Amino acid sequence: MEQKYQVTQNIFYNFLGQFFLLAIGIVSAPFIIHRLGNDLYGIYSILTVVIGYFSILDLGLGAAIIKYISEYSAQNDRKSLEKIIGNALSAYILIGIVGGGLIILLTKMIVLQFLHIPSEFIPLAISAFYLSGLGFFVTMVLTVFNAIPNGLQRMDISNSRNVLFGVLNTLGVIGILLMGQSLISIVLWNILTSIIATFVFIGIIFKLLPQISLKPQFDPNILRKLLNFGGFKFLSNISGQIIFQLDRFLIGIFNPIGLVTFYVSPLLLVQKGFSAMLNITNAVFPAVSFYQGQGDLERVKEIYLRMNRLILFLMLPIFSLLIIFSEQIISLWLGAEFVNQSVPVLRILALAYIFSALSAAPVIISDGLGKPQISAYFGIMGAVINLVLALILIPQFGIKGAALAMLINSALMVPIMILVVNNSVIKINHLVVLKESMLKVFLATAISLIISLIFSHLEKNNLLSLFYGIAAFGIIYLGSNLLLKTFNQKDILALKYLLGRFKLVFSKV
Repeated sequence: MEQKYQVTQNIFYNFLGQFFLLAIGIVSAPFIIHRLGNDLYGIYSILTVVIGYFSILDLGLGAAIIKYISEYSAQNDRKSLEKIIGNALSAYILIGIVGGGLIILLTKMIVLQFLHIPSEFIPLAISAFYLSGLGFFVTMVLTVFNAIPNGLQRMDISNSRNVLFGVLNTLGVIGILLMGQSLISIVLWNILTSIIATFVFIGIIFKLLPQISLKPQFDPNILRKLLNFGGFKFLSNISGQIIFQLDRFLIGIFNPIGLVTFYVSPLLLVQKGFSAMLNITNAVFPAVSFYQGQGDLERVKEIYLRMNRLILFLMLPIFSLLIIFSEQIISLWLGAEFVNQSVPVLRILALAYIFSALSAAPVIISDGLGKPQISAYFGIMGAVINLVLALILIPQFGIKGAALAMLINSALMVPIMILVVNNSVIKINHLVVLKESMLKVFLATAISLIISLIFSHLEKNNLLSLFYGIAAFGIIYLGSNLLLKTFNQKDILALKYLLGRFKLVFSKV
């Protein structure tokens, strides 16, 4: 692997994997929603939220594993690598047992006292939650083995396997529904695919790190090292769960469970678009840790500007298109019954996630430079603000209130965080950041939006009209960025490298 383009190559494989998972998720969602029905899909969505909440019990160790595996592999310190892996495995086994047990113990309280589930579905919901306790344990163990290739910056391997199991899982769910089975069978299938994935990743690790031991270990010093970094990431994870997951749970508390589906559907689109950004941040994080270990802060500043520019270049058109063509997208994707409820939510959430995208580069740079407390502090403040707003707005405005809470919180907190990171962490002038990584992309987006608004008034239920609108936006957007010279020479060389990788990969297909 070429060291010069290692980050670029990892971004490439992240995007390639994400593209397939995104396509599968988007295509399969309408079938799964309509087959399960609003109530059962609402239960399924809440189930994933609850499991997501319990995943914060990992104490932020996932990020710590990647950081220290990256550092020790650069130093060729095999002994320390083995200690990090062994202690992380012990911690995750314990977390899986505790978290899975808590899910089982709290199931009846969650289902019977907090959620408005129709009486005929209550036994099914309880059984699904019980099974998810086992699924949580398996997921925690898999997390350790999935993190190791990422820490070694072999995202080509982790992405190819994640795509394989993502496809396998989705096809299995579709097959289960076609056979007339329901929620319990889907949960069991999810657990089975996670077990298979765990054994596959164990085999991969033995190839990447031959003769290394994967036995659980206990070393207080190593655990302390992991927890010192992971503790702040744990706080960030809690905050993220409150900001990005609690909305669905609160909707289920204050409203009929079926209304969750009308919120989750547009949220799925926005989060799938947002997940594209993670392909960049996940590749950059270990690289920043590597250069921080070398003391090369100028290289870190360069990565910060280029990452910021690339994130905005990708995220702004995605969310802009979701705002402009929200009615056409929802109508064609899910049907007319979703338009009135889901379209306003989609527009508000897309705008909120633009602000969230702006926070990505500052968060990764802070974490990579060993200052996870920055993102933790802002995450906690944002979580408190978001929770207060959600409790006020959801009872009054329903699912639109949940989206508004997220928008107001993001618009308040993200600009302040950017200023703090620029001043205190990366030590770079705000005007330099604005000029070199933001201004041209925002201008190109504005030009494209103005012209594309014409197409948003065309026939709403016509797929061809939607295609023309998106194509027009894309052509104008790319042309505007070319004219404004958004990208520098290093960006262009990296793009040429990526095109070469695409040609190489698809020539083998």
